[in-house]
Amino acid sequence: MLITYTVLRHIKRNLISEHFRYPAKIKEGYYCTPLDPGFSIEIYDSAIKDYEFPRGTFWKSDEARPLIQCMINGL
Repeated sequence: MLITYTVLRHIKRNLISEHFRYPAKIKEGYYCTPLDPGFSIEIYDSAIKDYEFPRGTFWKSDEARPLIQCMINGL
């Protein structure tokens, strides 16, 4: 018996999708899966360097302060 699994990942915001090496795309209302092998989840090294928690450069910025406060306050 052959079992196959399908994994579907879509990120609506281009701001996040730009950090993936092979992002999926929506074209004319259709989900277009990448033709590259794998799960399309490979993230650029630069994105990991910037956003890895808590060492990434983003988490040391003023922009991250409200997010950190939410995590501290449990919101």
